[in-house]
Amino acid sequence: MNARVLITGSAGFLGTNLVPALVAKGYAVIGLDNLMHGHRSAVRELEGTGFRFIEGDVRDIATVRAAADGADVIIHFAEAKIPRYGGTRATLEANVIGTENVLAVAAQNGARVIYGSTDEVYGKNPERWLNEEAALVLGQTNVNRWAYAASKLLSEQLCFAYQESHGVKMTILRYTSGYGIHQSLDWQGGPQSVFITAALRGEKIPIHGDGLQSRTFTHAGDMVRGTVLALESPYADGEIFNIGSRDEITIINLAYLIWRLVKNPQKPRLEFVPYTDFSRNYEDVRHRALDISKASYLLGYEPRVNLADGLRETIQWQASMLGSPGEI
Repeated sequence: MNARVLITGSAGFLGTNLVPALVAKGYAVIGLDNLMHGHRSAVRELEGTGFRFIEGDVRDIATVRAAADGADVIIHFAEAKIPRYGGTRATLEANVIGTENVLAVAAQNGARVIYGSTDEVYGKNPERWLNEEAALVLGQTNVNRWAYAASKLLSEQLCFAYQESHGVKMTILRYTSGYGIHQSLDWQGGPQSVFITAALRGEKIPIHGDGLQSRTFTHAGDMVRGTVLALESPYADGEIFNIGSRDEITIINLAYLIWRLVKNPQKPRLEFVPYTDFSRNYEDVRHRALDISKASYLLGYEPRVNLADGLRETIQWQASMLGSPGEI
């Protein structure tokens, strides 16, 4: 019999893509989510078929303890993201308190932890194709953008601290710029979410800054594949892995690509939005691309979905969510 797995944040983007993959492989899966950003409907049809859902908050240790009862592995995805429009304290509390609760329960139960981290921990490091040994360079504490990165970095430190003090088996996965079905349709989902909606509706595409900042976007299917490989690999214990893609693209070119894939006959219209329009002191990162060699060598991870194909699938799904007419 396969392991019993608790997924925190199970109704969020990555959780709703991972749950069916684990159920299909025969795992018994418990989902925990407070539904602040997640959508239970995405996994409701799986309930009773190897999946059970619990509504609750990881900041409450009693809730985590009850949900983790009997779990062999806790995959910890629950988080609050970059406080682009405020909510810095909520980001810090959700990410740090939630992670320590998960680790404390794992220590009590002898469970393994797979921690869902982020490329944001690399901060302002200007290197291209960052590997897991690269320096983590965060900005000033009065810049709210870095609250998310700092909370995820501290959470990674907590993972190693609990490994040292309590023998907790753990693996850290640093994901980068995920996209695909079940993504949030606002900025929480990433720029591609907002761009797709604008292109489907023939509206202006809002570009923060000058649009020349670049990212590597990772399809949900590849993120799930990397997670499962880490879950099942004998080489993952105590390690950090970048889980990403090699599809680096500037934000402005991402906007043009999405407009073309939507097949909107109008000429694309871009609206350049200064960072000061939504934050007094927001700070962006010029380039962010992850070296995935370690995950390739140790886990056998290779991204399979190229950006154009992944975006076509995502556009179809998002159009159905928005009720857009016609075939995309």
